[in-house]
Amino acid sequence: MIDYAKERRFASTVDLYRRYRPRYPQAFIGGLVEELALSAADTVMDLGCGPGFLAVAIKPFVGHVIAVDPEPMMIEAARSEAEAAGVTLELVEGGSATLEPGPVLLSAVLMGRSFHWMDREATLARLETMVAPSGAVVLCQSTARGGDWTEAVAAVREAFANDPDHPRKRGQHDHEAVLARSPFSVIAKFAIEDADRVDVEDIVGQALTMSSTSPDRLAERRPAFEAAIRAAVAPFVQDGCLERAHTFEAIIARRP
Repeated sequence: MIDYAKERRFASTVDLYRRYRPRYPQAFIGGLVEELALSAADTVMDLGCGPGFLAVAIKPFVGHVIAVDPEPMMIEAARSEAEAAGVTLELVEGGSATLEPGPVLLSAVLMGRSFHWMDREATLARLETMVAPSGAVVLCQSTARGGDWTEAVAAVREAFANDPDHPRKRGQHDHEAVLARSPFSVIAKFAIEDADRVDVEDIVGQALTMSSTSPDRLAERRPAFEAAIRAAVAPFVQDGCLERAHTFEAIIARRP
């Protein structure tokens, strides 16, 4: 991963992340459990866990979940999420560069929109020593679609982006090609569709969870950014809300 200990890139987004980022639907989690044939005998890792949405959702279906993130405030958020859900996680402050084999091989390593922040090839090489022979590396992501209004929001975010890694990160989503060159080269995918209605402040809040337009990155430009988001989506609001569709997708990579 990028040196989070130095940058604390997501420190200013934690509360916003918990409030505005979409949670994984139960149908997606159930499908993931079925695809991976997970049970109470399994240990899984959520690498780059953020506030623990994926780790908390998967925990009722497995025996043990290790949730890893380099941002201390995200680890505390994951602790709160787990307590609220009545589940127990093993919480580890660290990143992909500090991974070491544990006493038990992992049945799966899950990553929810975190792989692009890592040295991907080096991470997969480390995971080769940690994942069980029948185990998998799983990249989970969600894509929101709202037609013209999502394009309008993207244009505002691009205009305000203040992140030296933004161009690099934007061009680093060829994950399947990286996996195909790794020990985990057999790839399968599944996806589900979901939809909801959100208000304008939900859209503003979610935009602030992005690293390139986080409160820290925007600094004194935050009021202008929020105003620009509101203005961009205003023509598309109906009855105070916006229609939003989601595709939740898992890329499941196993050894040959």
